[in-house]
Amino acid sequence: MLNSESMRDVREFRKRLHAADMDFARNLLNLFELVREAKHGSDDPEKVEEGRIHLETIVKGVYREGTGWVWNGHVVPPPPSTDGFFERRKRTIANGVWNPDRKGWEHQGEFFGVWEH
Repeated sequence: MLNSESMRDVREFRKRLHAADMDFARNLLNLFELVREAKHGSDDPEKVEEGRIHLETIVKGVYREGTGWVWNGHVVPPPPSTDGFFERRKRTIANGVWNPDRKGWEHQGEFFGVWEH
């Protein structure tokens, strides 16, 4: 217990409060960075390159059941679900056209983003 009569306890309380404020601010900044990255993409060159390889593998690659999309030594695994939605999505990707403006596949009026659920 800290005692408000003791200056030492008051200083200790201020230090703990400041540390808690800094932790909260740090967590809040991390949250903002994650939201910005999810919306606009990362500024990190390695993450940008990973994303480019990921999309290029899906666009130019071949879909193999149980493996995913394979191209030029890279593999993008299929989504974990195989319900009707994902079966329809696989048909759209296999028969459709990549739309770089919308970042997804289009086929016969259907559109799918990269990993829409």
